[in-house]
Amino acid sequence: MTKAKLQRIIDKIQKGLVYRIDELLKAEENTVLPPYHPDLNPIELVWADIKNNVAQNHISSSLDEKKNILDQLFSEFTAENGGNVTTMSKK
Repeated sequence: MTKAKLQRIIDKIQKGLVYRIDELLKAEENTVLPPYHPDLNPIELVWADIKNNVAQNHISSSLDEKKNILDQLFSEFTAENGGNVTTMSKK
């Protein structure tokens, strides 16, 4: 079978699927956050901060230089310079 044919079969099967948990959450007006959401996983905020630092300050660095820069940034990252990371993890 081709990928397109398989996708049509899957679409037919899944078209009417309704999960009870989704209906219960809708009834209570709740939502489920994905596991990588910063509210559930503060490391996402750390990673975002470090990626932004590299993108803004080290754009023209070589790959080897960026590896060293990342090692340095991760080793220097503390609760004091982490901004909202520690407060987010306490919510």
